[in-house]
Amino acid sequence: MRVKLTTKLVQSLKAREKPYNVVDSELRGFLVRVEPSGVKSYFARFCIRGRQTQLKIADAAVKTPAEARDKARRIMSEATDGKDPIVEKRSRRVQTLGEFLDKEYGPKYLSNKKSGEADGKRIRFCFKEFLGRKLDDPTLHNALSNWRSKRLKDKRPATVNRDLAALHAAYSWALDQGLIAVHPMAKIKPLRLDKSPNVRFLDDAEETRLLDALDAREERIRIGRDSFNLWRKQRGLEPLPDLRLCAFADYLRPMVLLSLCTGMRRGEVFSLEWADIDFTHSTVTVRGAVAKSGTTRYIPLNSLALETLRAWRQPSRGDGLVFPGKAGARFDNVNKAWRTLLASANIQAFRWHDMRHHFASKLVMAGVDLNTVRELLGHSDLKMTVRYAHLAPQAKAAAVQKIVFAQSNVVAFPSTSNAKD
Repeated sequence: MRVKLTTKLVQSLKAREKPYNVVDSELRGFLVRVEPSGVKSYFARFCIRGRQTQLKIADAAVKTPAEARDKARRIMSEATDGKDPIVEKRSRRVQTLGEFLDKEYGPKYLSNKKSGEADGKRIRFCFKEFLGRKLDDPTLHNALSNWRSKRLKDKRPATVNRDLAALHAAYSWALDQGLIAVHPMAKIKPLRLDKSPNVRFLDDAEETRLLDALDAREERIRIGRDSFNLWRKQRGLEPLPDLRLCAFADYLRPMVLLSLCTGMRRGEVFSLEWADIDFTHSTVTVRGAVAKSGTTRYIPLNSLALETLRAWRQPSRGDGLVFPGKAGARFDNVNKAWRTLLASANIQAFRWHDMRHHFASKLVMAGVDLNTVRELLGHSDLKMTVRYAHLAPQAKAAAVQKIVFAQSNVVAFPSTSNAKD
């Protein structure tokens, strides 16, 4: 239906069961759309890069047909000049980084990504000074370069790279959505990293001190419970469960022992469920849903890990999480307990994640091949596992000893015992 759109005509249009368009006879591509609800809106229809599309101009209750027609003419002119009016419209309503995270990136992208919540928190925490800046702020590149220089004073290059990668991904998505015309971080390259960094693992003395500190911590907790129950008994109160009848005083010792014996990541241990433990075949399943790589893997349980899990399991804990936190929720962190334990054991610069390195290092030093270590750790390729190769120098020595020649005296060296000047 083509007719010149006037105020009187638009007001006279009635709603139908299905939406319909009335196209303007004066300007080709200009139309009014009538919804079943009775709402009327002006649109401009145009062709961009060989594809026909349309852009809403305004509600008919806000603009007159003449005003909307003028705007439609400008939009079509932009399309004729090769500009995308939709992208131009989005860029004109550029949001701040904070608004973008709350309204666009968070609900439309991060909410569907496994690490989305962590990525969002990282951006908001690390780049809080940038949350009020517009996405297309032309000074952002220099500001981020200065931020990186300051950040490197306190954090390792790998950490800074991860921070910037999270923000870079957000701007890449904004670019794909047409919210910005240029990627502000395009020229900010990742810092060069040592491909074979030093691997932190415990020496024999540190390992002994860590295990002794765990035992000492358990005894302190039990003594505390004994004292508290005595206090309750003296006042006629029901005592709490006797921890001396339990294999473990609390979660920390079994959690640490399992980590040392399996090399599981902290998040994988926190998300471990009893259904993932196969006591019959002595294996633990790290589900793809909780694994960093997204791929399910199976880890054999050695005797210590198996005994630890059997001793830790109690009927009262049910069939949910192996290590439930407060009110049965998943653990968020064990930072305070871990730092206190390390201080008691007099161990410096050893993160929870380093127990994973300790597991891999002990395997390599025991002669286990790198590919098996890779599979146990859940690395997607061997590049991440090669960092442990230097811990097995005997393998390289044995390899070069395999080089033999057809003749045993390929090179004859003169004796130097009777050498003369």
